[in-house]
Amino acid sequence: MLPLARHEDPIVAIATASGRGAVGIVRVSGASLMPLAQAICGRALAPRQATYTPFLDASGVPIDQGLAIFFPAGLVLYWLTNNILSIAQQYLINKRLGVLGK
Repeated sequence: MLPLARHEDPIVAIATASGRGAVGIVRVSGASLMPLAQAICGRALAPRQATYTPFLDASGVPIDQGLAIFFPAGLVLYWLTNNILSIAQQYLINKRLGVLGK
């Protein structure tokens, strides 16, 4: 059995929806992967800001172009927790008002 990943483990995974589409997505998460992201994009990325940039191979030659977004470690977990709490809060409010299931 494989051990479960720890929250500090890096993640590199295809995140593109199945089928045909105009945008391919590769998720790269983890504080230790920032140098990799900078090498691929050829520059540092501003946090939480989409940047249209060429993607470079190991020798610095552009091989594709697209949007890159850098999420500093911890912010994705904060966003997820915040959304779960917001959904729970809305559920409790609707339950108290008696509007669930109508």
